[in-house]
Amino acid sequence: MAGSSSRGTAELQSECARLQLNEEEEGELEVAGEEDADNGKNKVDSRFCLVGSFLTDKVINFAIMKNTMAALWRSGKVNVRGILDAGPWTFNQHILLVHRLGADEQPHNVPLFYTTFWIQVYNMPLGFQSERILQSIGSYIGSFLESDENNLKGVWRNYMCLRVSLDVRKPLKRRMRLKRTGGDWFWVDFKYERLNVFCFICGLLGHTERNCPTLYDSIESNAPRLYGTWTKAPPRRGIMNSGEWWLRSEPSRMEEGISSN
Repeated sequence: MAGSSSRGTAELQSECARLQLNEEEEGELEVAGEEDADNGKNKVDSRFCLVGSFLTDKVINFAIMKNTMAALWRSGKVNVRGILDAGPWTFNQHILLVHRLGADEQPHNVPLFYTTFWIQVYNMPLGFQSERILQSIGSYIGSFLESDENNLKGVWRNYMCLRVSLDVRKPLKRRMRLKRTGGDWFWVDFKYERLNVFCFICGLLGHTERNCPTLYDSIESNAPRLYGTWTKAPPRRGIMNSGEWWLRSEPSRMEEGISSN
């Protein structure tokens, strides 16, 4: 009897081994777009949902941050597009990476690697000041979003301004070479507006040179500083008032440590 039982167990295991996992997981369900099992009672409008994470290894006081954001963003009359356009937002100088949640996205599965900056481009000759060239420069820095409406007004400007989406996993771009066909190469330099915590060694956002991984990976104790305070752009007049009127730039005492842009 014992032998027969062993043979039966072995045959069952062998039969199970023949089953293909993909054959067992072919269940499907198609749901109509308007269907709502809760009749709308618990439905969340994804148009007003943001998911975010701070670019830091430090602990964030969640209670203070939440209350401060609620006061700044005025959730009762929220303009999500205005919030996103007024970025980057920071808390205690740490960048908030924020993403507008799509209808079919799960918050925990959203990759948070991008933030936006206004960037000042210096040393642009008059013959190179065109929207097409500005878009190409923005695409080199990151993903071009828009250029300042005043870029091409007037005869001469000290710099051009571009708004760009940046991948925080990559170092900041410092400059770019340009030339006209048959001409000589020249450099244009980049300065980043509202730039706070970043590394002078590797050029990454989110940490300073004191905590740069390059220092631990390098044999030499003194790694070269390829960036500096010159990477930070001087403020533009009126930029603190950009965006919706209720997106205040100056924090009150209750909002200490947080700012927009």
